Amino acid sequence: MEKYQVITPLVPVRSEPRDPAEQVTQFLYGEQVEVLEEHAQWRRCRSMQDGYEGWLDSKMIGEIQLGEYLVKSPMKAVSLPSGVKVVPAGSRIAEELGETKLESISQVAKMFLGAPYLWGGKSIMGIDCSGLTQVASQLVGIQLPRDARDQAQVGEEIPFADLAEENDLAFFDNEDGNIIHVGVILENDVQRFIIHAAGEVRIDRFDHQGIFREDQQRYTHKLRIIRRVNG
Repeated sequence: MEKYQVITPLVPVRSEPRDPAEQVTQFLYGEQVEVLEEHAQWRRCRSMQDGYEGWLDSKMIGEIQLGEYLVKSPMKAVSLPSGVKVVPAGSRIAEELGETKLESISQVAKMFLGAPYLWGGKSIMGIDCSGLTQVASQLVGIQLPRDARDQAQVGEEIPFADLAEENDLAFFDNEDGNIIHVGVILENDVQRFIIHAAGEVRIDRFDHQGIFREDQQRYTHKLRIIRRVNG
């Protein structure tokens, strides 16, 4: 199979080879992919980073150029072979930018506060819950799968919410028992919170029951499992 890399800042990856099809994820600049199938100008590609597959326009990929540095700012103007472009966090580029070192998943996640929710999104312009945890983990050297249900298989299970620590990932299920949501646990001396993408990237209260929205005075997500991931 032929291998390429993403050559535009942010590529919508779709469930079918047509523009109106559902966006299932996004590939970021410099991400390497392998082409699995062709249909007109469309290519079904698999990310070599997390194995996720979907359709994208062939104009958005090109020859592989070595890119060993990750962009760590939410958005950054960088000099690329095609000129100066603004690329999102998680993009791979050829030169070190001298950005501030990121120490933790929670530190990265907080940079996305206020970003709008977007199904399949992976940037500050629009992001979903598992996109947030995947990108935040990647920028501190932890590789996670794309979807929440797969991320819930990674790391050490924490059996009780009282034992959770900052940077642990909390997963939430629906009435059918399917994991549908994920967030990053935050804590202070009094209680725990969670940063997650729900409408926007926001911080809410968290306990053994799940996520409590103060503005709605109700629990919006039911806790299923907590995982501690390691670099």
